[in-house]
Amino acid sequence: MKSMKIYPVIMVGGAGTRLWPASRKAHPKQLMKIGSKESFLAACYRRANKIADEENIIVITTKEMEQFIREEIPACKPENIVAEPVGRDTAAAVGLAAVVVASRDPAGICAMLPADHHIGPSEDFVKGMEAACRLASDHDFLVCTGIVPTHPSTSYGYIHRGEKIDDILGIPTYRVNSFREKPNPYTAREYIEAGDYYWNSGIFIWKAQVILEELARHLPDHYIHLQEIADAAGTPEFESTLARVYPEMKRISIDYGVMEYTRKAAVVEGVFPWDDVGTWTSAGRYFQKDSSGNAVDADVMLFGCRDNIIRAPKKKFVTMIGLDDLVVVDTPDALFIAPKERDQEVKDIVKHLKEIGRDDLL
Repeated sequence: MKSMKIYPVIMVGGAGTRLWPASRKAHPKQLMKIGSKESFLAACYRRANKIADEENIIVITTKEMEQFIREEIPACKPENIVAEPVGRDTAAAVGLAAVVVASRDPAGICAMLPADHHIGPSEDFVKGMEAACRLASDHDFLVCTGIVPTHPSTSYGYIHRGEKIDDILGIPTYRVNSFREKPNPYTAREYIEAGDYYWNSGIFIWKAQVILEELARHLPDHYIHLQEIADAAGTPEFESTLARVYPEMKRISIDYGVMEYTRKAAVVEGVFPWDDVGTWTSAGRYFQKDSSGNAVDADVMLFGCRDNIIRAPKKKFVTMIGLDDLVVVDTPDALFIAPKERDQEVKDIVKHLKEIGRDDLL
């Protein structure tokens, strides 16, 4: 695998607002430890090192996160941590990563890895990435990793697969018919019954030059700015050029900007357990469970309580009586309580806190 020219690109952005109040600007989701002794970021870096040498692992992040990353993954070379001057969504981040990789290796393959997912055994991950990299290398596809749905989730986008391309390392690969937004419950059930839909994991693999060509085709304004940044790559003017040019790029995701329009999209079936741990309900799957179905990451005493999710600082004792199906998340300065079926609405709390200027809680 390491004989291939693979450049894992770890994407460390986003505030993980659906895991507030534990996830904050100063300690975002990527640095949290859920169901593991290592943070999401540290685990992602370890997996990346399974498919490439450390010198080829690149981190695209924000200015606010840069120092946290250096502390969390000290093995990462300082020159491989590239901080966006401002956030401009994933199309800009993908383009920046491609520019960095192409400047070092024109034939390089980018493996875009979100830093905040839970992924199963490394051996399965490596096999899946090798299949995807071969598909991208041999056919110039923009390759997505599709996860076989286990239930009709409304929390994920979906990939509708098309005609089969081949089996690579025993893993089926297909062209992509279309990408679908997060569905309502009825539509999600239809996708599951159809049997030819995947969850979109957000893991992409492509040649740096190929994604730049597709950006030029579908987001020409982005490409013009990226070319100016590329011209400064490897020179003392790179940082100043990035700071001047990058904020001019409009906010748009790679999904909306390129993937929904390209004719080069392909999907490799994910052969590893995957979970984006995007809500407290999903996080609860990795907490210790008692005989009444309570998922607990805290010092608790519960009486007549069922199917709750509870997280609190280890030095704080929590007790509850006769409560069911709640999410309870306590931190030193904030407490969040909600019915489990409404836990995603925590993002609305974060939005309102921004509106009223409560930056101390963000």
